Amino acid sequence: MEYIGLGPRLIAGLIDLVILVLMNALVALLLSPVASAGVQVLSPAIIGVGLFFVYSIGLEGILGATIGKMLMGQKIVKTNGFPIDLPAAIIRNILRPIDAIPFFLPYLTGIILIQSSSKRQRLGDRLANTVVVSKPGRKR
Repeated sequence: MEYIGLGPRLIAGLIDLVILVLMNALVALLLSPVASAGVQVLSPAIIGVGLFFVYSIGLEGILGATIGKMLMGQKIVKTNGFPIDLPAAIIRNILRPIDAIPFFLPYLTGIILIQSSSKRQRLGDRLANTVVVSKPGRKR
């Protein structure tokens, strides 16, 4: 297995961020008429966090990668090489806020953990027993 390091994971994450921003904008646009009619809706922050977890956990748990990772030729697998499952996707994503510490310099903890790991794992990967690898046949 070829473990994916920080640079390609960062690019995949930025692609996912753009997708999530667009999804949030679409949801805000769709909820705008409801909110202006006086109906109480969830705050945009709660909706954004919910979308992030549904997007990340759903795509990783079902397809083995987010859209950003797919476009970058990456996939998430268990450390034994088997496909990631939904429980592992939940664990690796629920722990993502810890990797984001300190928040004034986002993902410093995750960066340090990825760089110090022979398998390029952040905390969520370590506890979920997952790794981010190149898809077979992907040219580097």
